[in-house]
Amino acid sequence: MKKLCFLLMICALCALFALTSFAATTVYVDGTGETDGAYATLQEAVAALPEDGGNVVVCGDTTVSGVVELAAKNGKVTVTGQNGAKLTIARTFKLASEVEFDDIELVSSSSSYGFVYAQGNKLTIGENVTTSKTSGAKWLSVFGGASTGTVGYDSHLVLKAGTYHVVYGGNNQGTFNG
Repeated sequence: MKKLCFLLMICALCALFALTSFAATTVYVDGTGETDGAYATLQEAVAALPEDGGNVVVCGDTTVSGVVELAAKNGKVTVTGQNGAKLTIARTFKLASEVEFDDIELVSSSSSYGFVYAQGNKLTIGENVTTSKTSGAKWLSVFGGASTGTVGYDSHLVLKAGTYHVVYGGNNQGTFNG
């Protein structure tokens, strides 16, 4: 009986390991959550990725509203578009891990600049990225650091395409010691 219990426990642990190791490395976001299997927001989609990162496919126009910080991952998060879907940044977008954008249109809809803060995380904007702005909006501003405060990390920005208001290696305000 003890051997049977032990074997059942080993089988249960193996099944649990298999489930966690096969977590979805690609998730979808459509801006509404109405597409089967898609999340409504970019934040929800990134949070659903495994700890070692993965891919987020924007399959419907999606807006990052207000001040948004993505969930931290130990690996890279790659964000791509599908069927011409756009990712609109309405105000402030903060990274908490390495992020790469590719094959997507990034749109600024803020009349006082849309901000992207890498916060010391590597940010890559691939050569297949286009940027645009809505009527009355200003171009995106990209910072390797944070919005304010004193930080002590390095900046890692790789921008291969797009038009931006400013690109700074450091902070918007405060002290950048990287």
